[in-house]
Amino acid sequence: MKDVNDGKPWTEMDVRGLMAALRVGETIEEAAQHLWRSGTIDDVRRKAEELGLKYKSRGWRRSSIDGA
Repeated sequence: MKDVNDGKPWTEMDVRGLMAALRVGETIEEAAQHLWRSGTIDDVRRKAEELGLKYKSRGWRRSSIDGA
């Protein structure tokens, strides 16, 4: 299902929101929903990895650092 911000360029506010959501322990799916990007969760994952952020997804943690 397409969401409001799916496919739109990332703003500084989006990046800050993603960082804050993951910092407090939200899953990548929850963060995508709060950013109105729930239809493009893979884009949210890529952005998190691009920024070197660790995240949880269905009970496990990934990051670009651990080669996932």
